[in-house]
Amino acid sequence: MLQFLAAITGDESFLSFPIVATPNFPRQRDGSACGVFACVTLLHLLRDAKIHFTQESIPRWRIPSWRRRSRRASSRPSLRV
Repeated sequence: MLQFLAAITGDESFLSFPIVATPNFPRQRDGSACGVFACVTLLHLLRDAKIHFTQESIPRWRIPSWRRRSRRASSRPSLRV
């Protein structure tokens, strides 16, 4: 991934980014949630929130935006800091 980013941006500083394996990080266990995992992880990181979601919570993140507006905020996943 870092080589890809360096190639498409022309910025070789990506090659020096550290890659850290985190044993307690949420793991995708199916073949269809990779995009949701990436987006939810990025959302947590951008908000400096504790990363606490699991494979089982992914369907709650897939609620279409038109339905989300009509639901109560308490039914949506929360980002706990």
